[in-house]
Amino acid sequence: MGSNEPIDRMSKKRRLEISYTPDFRAVGIFTAQKGYRLCWLLNRHLGVSFRRMPEFVHNPDKPSRQRKITVYSYTNPGQLIRYYLIPNKSGNAPLFESPNMDYLFLINAPSDQFEILPLIKTIRNIPQVSTAMEAGEVFDKASEGFFYDLELYLSGSGCNDKGG
Repeated sequence: MGSNEPIDRMSKKRRLEISYTPDFRAVGIFTAQKGYRLCWLLNRHLGVSFRRMPEFVHNPDKPSRQRKITVYSYTNPGQLIRYYLIPNKSGNAPLFESPNMDYLFLINAPSDQFEILPLIKTIRNIPQVSTAMEAGEVFDKASEGFFYDLELYLSGSGCNDKGG
């Protein structure tokens, strides 16, 4: 290629990759309790008031893989913190890679100053809970679509009002 020949810059393909990072902190909860019972326990021990929301329908890539997922929510209006409880099992398969995790407890706080360890300790102290641990590993590349769809669902569901 000589120095006087034009360079074809259009022939190179460029790929745009957009990375999505969910705006949640996550706690994995291990328990044999049903969702409504766990909500009652959390309400009692954390001083919150979880309410069941309309089902979240997640359609990952094919209509045949569509899942209906129960979501419980509570909004603390004084601190502007939103909590969500989502079962990890939908149908026969887990939603996330940790198949032993029974529930995902999501916290959406406007500040990075939110202390998650006291919350985890309180959840662990509930007698019916086997254990609870921070579960940041659920935010992997494979789950980006799930969390993106979940945030869209939550923003349109009216769950951001007082109390639930």
